[in-house]
Amino acid sequence: MDQFASSSRQTPLGNGANHPPKHIVGLGRLTKIAVPVIAVLGLGYGVTVLREAQKRVQYQSIQEEERLRQNAQLMDAYGDKTSLDDMQRALEHYHQVSAIFMFYRNGTGLFQNSR
Repeated sequence: MDQFASSSRQTPLGNGANHPPKHIVGLGRLTKIAVPVIAVLGLGYGVTVLREAQKRVQYQSIQEEERLRQNAQLMDAYGDKTSLDDMQRALEHYHQVSAIFMFYRNGTGLFQNSR
């Protein structure tokens, strides 16, 4: 009879045992440690990304509130220009703002470059 038709049940390794090789058993121990470590690292990364996103949203909302406040100040300064008083107040505000801008633009302001 040929070896494949044998009635004896041998494993392909020929040792008669059904245990996997030792290097495969060692991989199981590594997996038991690696999975929780990877899970903790992933969780930490997720928390970090969430915090940064929350900070970014908070910063953007503060920026938006500041922009709306400045727009309201400009609307108050310039008015709706339906009366002569509104027009005069708008021109005065414009001249003040442009004078300050020119003062700093020409390098004569507080933030001038020291050469």
